[in-house]
Amino acid sequence: MRTKLLSLVSAALCCLASTQAAVIIVQNPGNNADIQPNLQAAVNAAQNGDEVDIPAGQFIVNKHVVITKFVTIRGQGLSQTILYRSESALDTLLSASPDWAGILYFNINSPAPSGIQVTGICFKSKQPCVTLGDGLSLASDIGIEIIQCVDFVISDCRFQYFGSAGIYIIHDDSIVGGLIQRNQFYHNAKGPDALGEGYGVAVFGTNNKWIADPRLGSSNFIFVENNSFDYHRHSIAAGGCGLYVFRYNSVINNIAGGGDHAVDAHAARMTPGLNYYGTRAVEVYNDSIVNTTFKDGTPITPGQSAQNLSNNGVLIKSGDALIHDNYIQGFRFGVGIIDDQVSGTQAYPIFTQPGYLSGLWYGASNTGVSGLDGDGDLFTWNNAFTPYAGTYSSSVFYNFQPQYFVQDRDYHLFAKPSYTPYPYPHPLSSTVVGPPVITGIVPPTNGNHKRHGRGKDVLCYPNPASSGITIDADELALGTILDLVDVSGRIISTWEINCFSLPQFDVSGLVEGFYYVRIMNGPEEEIAQVVIVKHDR
Repeated sequence: MRTKLLSLVSAALCCLASTQAAVIIVQNPGNNADIQPNLQAAVNAAQNGDEVDIPAGQFIVNKHVVITKFVTIRGQGLSQTILYRSESALDTLLSASPDWAGILYFNINSPAPSGIQVTGICFKSKQPCVTLGDGLSLASDIGIEIIQCVDFVISDCRFQYFGSAGIYIIHDDSIVGGLIQRNQFYHNAKGPDALGEGYGVAVFGTNNKWIADPRLGSSNFIFVENNSFDYHRHSIAAGGCGLYVFRYNSVINNIAGGGDHAVDAHAARMTPGLNYYGTRAVEVYNDSIVNTTFKDGTPITPGQSAQNLSNNGVLIKSGDALIHDNYIQGFRFGVGIIDDQVSGTQAYPIFTQPGYLSGLWYGASNTGVSGLDGDGDLFTWNNAFTPYAGTYSSSVFYNFQPQYFVQDRDYHLFAKPSYTPYPYPHPLSSTVVGPPVITGIVPPTNGNHKRHGRGKDVLCYPNPASSGITIDADELALGTILDLVDVSGRIISTWEINCFSLPQFDVSGLVEGFYYVRIMNGPEEEIAQVVIVKHDR
């Protein structure tokens, strides 16, 4: 065992860990062997504040690894350390056995800041069923499950082929905190209906208490930022008093299970289970949420029925919601409001609906525009959306139930007064040592122009692309360096301006997903996002 001094993330953790934190190396069982016994043994030997390092290789994980301590789990990079489920593992075990709940299962149950990190690992489940009868997996399984843990960080990982969720969080209803950043989520959905799940990230509270003040704009949320999501039913979902902030993410082709909405906030069901209460509060901003295909997977073309599109980029069914400055394309509606658990005549306010608190306090005639009147409401503003040119309606906002929800009472098409977002990037991001990353991406103002940190235009066209892209930007001087990089920061191709022709990149050999063009001219750096599509799913 060797030791090293760790940078601790909080005074609370300093009290729990010694100043010398051990680095415990997991014994390598050999490629494609079961690493679970060795990994569990390393975790069992660790103390609070220690780090458990997993070697490079591809390793089966049978059952799960249970973690009850404040430890870091570090791989050698998402392309180097791969933890996967064997194709021979039974779907019934993956779906229902307590011993198989997540590849990593953090059962923490503590309000103390944990300093827990998971970084540099690819988590992969069995090949997913696409059409019934194809013999592939229908397991409702999870990559990482975290129970009541504060100030954790999951960073620079990949989650692929899980049926329930890549990451599944259950947090305390009142004391919340954590960061999910710079991860890749790919095809976490199984079966034609996605099993009614199909989440990249799922966020639930303990579902015991509807807190009066969710503290919008504070750190008291699960933060999901700077991640990429490709092919899910919901890229993020929540319920049971869940609290999350979803910002600076890239979402593409959210069409699994027939396609409905990318960003979700469950309604209250008022029956035993995780959704007795609805989602408590969400903030969704500066995301790029784009479908390039209809629900059936064929490329979007104009003049068809808008009903062929996935319904909503963001759909709010419960609690406070602040939805702003997103780029949403390829959906029938940008943002929607609904309570899909009720019908017929309802007394106002409906339990935990958007507008619930102001409705309780001020009744059905409240305006919700000043002071506490707006507490509990949905506010949506400044979202870039182009209505679909075809039959049936398409709009940036849609109220599915005007009999229940009233504009300027329950929802508002302007900014919430006195609201300020929490600082970006999240302070916890600075505690992670990982590969080079691209941060600060701000969604585009239209289909081609991408915005970077200082607000200058970078034009990448066509975008999305399948064969090649051309780059045009402000002040492309001789000697300017352009890098095409993937979401982990790996440089794929470089172009140096040495003549006055516009730079071009061949992307025909790249896999579908999100990439970035980084433009460097001396100390100046500009960034633009590029979506690569193949239409071959």
